Amino acid sequence: MSRANPLNVIALQDYSHQKRVQEHADESYPEGASLENPARVAAMERRYFSTFFRKKMGITFADWLRQLRIAEAMELLQKPDKSMNEIAGKAGFSSLGSFQSAFRWHTKTTPRKFRQSVLPERSKLEP
Repeated sequence: MSRANPLNVIALQDYSHQKRVQEHADESYPEGASLENPARVAAMERRYFSTFFRKKMGITFADWLRQLRIAEAMELLQKPDKSMNEIAGKAGFSSLGSFQSAFRWHTKTTPRKFRQSVLPERSKLEP
């Protein structure tokens, strides 16, 4: 199941390769945000895919992929046995700093504060 914003998924429903693009994004979000593979999956030239995707979704493919990564990170943050570095890597971020920055930009809170809100008992244990 796609982690994408439901409104974004609806925007792609009339596109015949939409399911394959969504599946590819769900499987490859931890990897780089290159347009080569999703464009190939969509049977489009890279530049055309980029333009098409932005028109249909209202955001770039890279931003959409970042949303998938943030959604995955939010799920992982609910597991108290995962470190921030581990979560950043599993969600596809190249560094802890880029993860924290993207998370803060998309959610308006830090990963640590989000974790404390979903795991209140853990916040009492941390200094």
